[in-house]
Amino acid sequence: MGVTVTVPADTKTPGTAGHTSDHNVIVDAITALSTSVNDTVTEFGAGVLLDTATPGTPASGKCVLYSSAQGTPTVKSDSGLASPLPAVQTDATVFSLTNPLAFAAISKAWTIPAGDASAGTVYSIEMNINGLWEASGAFNIGWQLDATNTNFVPVAAAAFTAAHNYTGVFRFYLQVLTTGAGGTHQVYADGTLSDTTAARLPATSLTLNAINTGSIDTTVSHTLAIIADFSATNASQTVKSTGSIFKRLGN
Repeated sequence: MGVTVTVPADTKTPGTAGHTSDHNVIVDAITALSTSVNDTVTEFGAGVLLDTATPGTPASGKCVLYSSAQGTPTVKSDSGLASPLPAVQTDATVFSLTNPLAFAAISKAWTIPAGDASAGTVYSIEMNINGLWEASGAFNIGWQLDATNTNFVPVAAAAFTAAHNYTGVFRFYLQVLTTGAGGTHQVYADGTLSDTTAARLPATSLTLNAINTGSIDTTVSHTLAIIADFSATNASQTVKSTGSIFKRLGN
């Protein structure tokens, strides 16, 4: 986004005697804006640069945007509450697996840029899951960081009746605890699956909860995806998703 301001021509230097034209008044106003501690806005090519100076609390019914020290867009409300703004991306790619006996992606591989994370930053993937239940073994929902697959939420074979359809929502979170080459994280998940051929009752539904910890090098980029497989073969069993949401929360 570029902004162009056209002002009347004038030969007077701002701040000198005779400085009364519209041209110089506008120049002075822009100069004052660009040097104000709490109101710095820099126009450059394709966007607006937010300053990192912490603004005062705005008047009632107003808010102010600025940058955190970590470079995250932040809003301060008229109550004085300051909060980083979430970044959200969506994907509508359909992933459809039939009888997968090895982990395969059921979501887009989302990118975590090098140096993006701060302590407390959360990366989240939310998605739908559905398919045909024919498992004689476990159904596994996992996550993939780069090329490493982790079985995170195993679902027992007897969870649903064979030849029934199932559907649900899965939410996965990776929270960075410490940063650097030896950074650490915790991962956790929640969600539900339900038998949609039978009545949706507690007896035909289950939760998808899990939690764990590990290491992550925040100085390099990573890809993050959700994966799934079945532990035993049955030609009819399927798992499908029709898109996912990727969120970045925190500083």
